[in-house]
Amino acid sequence: MLAIEQLRYQREKEIQEKKDAAAAKLARELEQTTLNKFVNNVESRIYAQLSKQMVDNMFTADGSTSGTATIEGATIYWNKDVSTDTITITVTEADGSLTEIAVPLTGFGF
Repeated sequence: MLAIEQLRYQREKEIQEKKDAAAAKLARELEQTTLNKFVNNVESRIYAQLSKQMVDNMFTADGSTSGTATIEGATIYWNKDVSTDTITITVTEADGSLTEIAVPLTGFGF
């Protein structure tokens, strides 16, 4: 037979789990509203357009050799090095962490 304290603990745990499940369900429902779906779609298209414009500038022969954009606290810097035929993209997050990507300009075989 379980002690009264153990029964109380299990009951409190069950109540908390039900509250957590209800909160998670509500959060999912709020994310699935028509307005949220619309905003997410618009945001996605804006980012796609921004990235397309940046990539077009990177790969245009008579375009810029570098560029910078700041998006939601992250700084994206790119530099085209014609001597090594590479484009280096550096993303600096708001917390200072860095991600660097080197993309070759040749050798894709298109």
